Amino acid sequence: MRIIDITFDLETTSLQPTAAIMSFGAVAWNRQAESNPFLLNENMTVGSNGNDGYGRYIILAPHLSQQFVSGFDFDRNTARWWNSQSDDAKDAIDMAEPVRCERLVTEFSHWLRSVLDVAGADSYRLWCQGSDFDLAIFRHFLSVFDTDHLIKLHHCYFRDARTFTLEAVETIFKAGKWGELVDSPGYKYDDFRPNPQTIYARQPQMTEQVKDSLDYNGELSARHSVLFDAAQSTWNVWLLQRCVDAVIAGKNLPMEEIK
Repeated sequence: MRIIDITFDLETTSLQPTAAIMSFGAVAWNRQAESNPFLLNENMTVGSNGNDGYGRYIILAPHLSQQFVSGFDFDRNTARWWNSQSDDAKDAIDMAEPVRCERLVTEFSHWLRSVLDVAGADSYRLWCQGSDFDLAIFRHFLSVFDTDHLIKLHHCYFRDARTFTLEAVETIFKAGKWGELVDSPGYKYDDFRPNPQTIYARQPQMTEQVKDSLDYNGELSARHSVLFDAAQSTWNVWLLQRCVDAVIAGKNLPMEEIK
């Protein structure tokens, strides 16, 4: 059975599991790819906002008013945080036309099926950045608006990119391979262990060649856009998976192959 990987990301109005979703994005990728994890099949269009067919990624914006009257959480501190972000980050929230919340569920379900068909896959894994945030919020959203149970919620379908990243980096450090992954001589294992979140600023970023191949129409330009965050999270997991595989096989990390 072939399984395809999907990474999704949310921008929300709160940090609570009952937060309203402002923007939803997902990208499809292949864990076994050699140099570029993202699906670039010629039968897939570039992207989809729910109106122009189904592509390599999808962006959707569920109606906030519908979530508000359904009792979802809106937090003042989160609003203040968004007010302090860049104009690009704020503009990224408005990349898709708002749709009813039930429409988000059906569009995402249709997109998943199209990805499976194009990739010749039988099932999927859903990745997100932390089981306590994106996953918890998306579960609550689906519990309210996915009345037909179109999205599989069983725990076997979900993967936590944050935990995978931190454990993979731990493995690479212990194998003495950190210097092969990134040129950061002043950053050592003893720096990582007490402050593991500092690793994100030191990991290799997506190459310009990969960004160009995705053709995201500028949607990768702003941090805290759902597509930037989903794509970067995907890149981190894919790259670290290849590095861990090399450690297990007793080989050098495959950094030259992905430049």
